[in-house]
Amino acid sequence: MKRVVLVVILAVFVLSSNYSYGQVLVPWQGSNGKWGFMDEGTDRLIIHCKYDLVYGFTEGLAMVCYGGKCGFIDKDDNLVIPLKYDEPIQHFSEGLAMVTVNSKTGFIDKTDKVVIPIKYDHVSGFVKGTTFVEGFSMVGLDGRYGFIDQTGTEVVPVKYKSPVKARQKLLKGTRKAS
Repeated sequence: MKRVVLVVILAVFVLSSNYSYGQVLVPWQGSNGKWGFMDEGTDRLIIHCKYDLVYGFTEGLAMVCYGGKCGFIDKDDNLVIPLKYDEPIQHFSEGLAMVTVNSKTGFIDKTDKVVIPIKYDHVSGFVKGTTFVEGFSMVGLDGRYGFIDQTGTEVVPVKYKSPVKARQKLLKGTRKAS
């Protein structure tokens, strides 16, 4: 009898849990037009379809948007980073996510701490879903371009009118360091 009760309790826990080991959650659009997440292995809806837009989980968090603002949730649908960023924002890569506020871009960590100031008009360098290519990202501010590293240090000052010129300075500098 004790064994049957234990099995029933375990079954109820597993079936009602929002997260299980090895679970792969994928974006799913519901009949209401909103987005949530489904367990890829069981086709079971895990996070209800209530968001305007979602992106897949990376580094344990997924970007979600609602009412024109974006933030990040964990696999239990806990809002880890509040819905306060403008679209678009980027998923986490190497512990950082690109975020936008009032058309300015910067980077936050998983605790919502601003690591690289939200001040740039333009950020590029996307390769394989990451912003930093070989540790650097091109940034633009007031029509000038340069490069930053993952700590926000300007490795090429944001002073060049041409992105090509800024890239040439980066390549020249990285060749010297080699």
